[in-house]
Amino acid sequence: MIEFGSYRLGSVADAKRPVVRPPVYAVCVLISILAGGCAVGPKYKAPSVTVSPFHGVSSVDARKAGLAAPPLDRWWEGFGDPELTRIVQRAIGQNLDLAASLARVDQARAAAKEAGARLKPSGTLNAQSTSFRQSLESQVGRYAGAFPTFSRNQSYLDVGVAASWEIDLFGGLRRGAEAATEEEQAAEAEHLGTRVSVVAEAADAYMQIRGTQGAADFHKGTDRDRRAPAPTCLAAKGGGDRFGP
Repeated sequence: MIEFGSYRLGSVADAKRPVVRPPVYAVCVLISILAGGCAVGPKYKAPSVTVSPFHGVSSVDARKAGLAAPPLDRWWEGFGDPELTRIVQRAIGQNLDLAASLARVDQARAAAKEAGARLKPSGTLNAQSTSFRQSLESQVGRYAGAFPTFSRNQSYLDVGVAASWEIDLFGGLRRGAEAATEEEQAAEAEHLGTRVSVVAEAADAYMQIRGTQGAADFHKGTDRDRRAPAPTCLAAKGGGDRFGP
């Protein structure tokens, strides 16, 4: 086959050769298969599960409805034991670690307020008043004393006003304020953790003492029952047994 410009000359065999084209339906099927493989599945639907109620849930709900739960920060009051409440309050009020953590919280709060105040404009106002009596023997008194309007009693008033605002161009002040706020939150969390530990230790010690006292009372009752005289079994006339002292 010879080409001349935009004209093409071919042989008779080339003209008679059939052109093979893929069928259109095959292409459509192939595209649908590829599209189906890339498709995302259907949306997830949570299955509905029927759970049978707990056998003792009614009694538990009735108990909760009758007794109001105490606040979480005063959970020990839920026991209804005034002695436990007194011990825990005394531990909170007299523990040195808790007082130190509270002081650190106050310090962190003050630092956070100072760091936040740096982002705002600041101003100062100064006023000063001075009164004195000029001496005639001084250098000023010698020359000014010759004037008839000269007064030895003099007063001066100084007033100064200043304002400044540091522009946080690179964000250093803002980051410093954020860091101070996070340190304040960390100090508060540490204080709460210390408070929880102090209360837990005091309540645990009280519970152990109460448990030891209960065990001692139980053993005393057992020993008393063992030392009591046992009943005697006497054979009765006419059959059967009769218990007597």
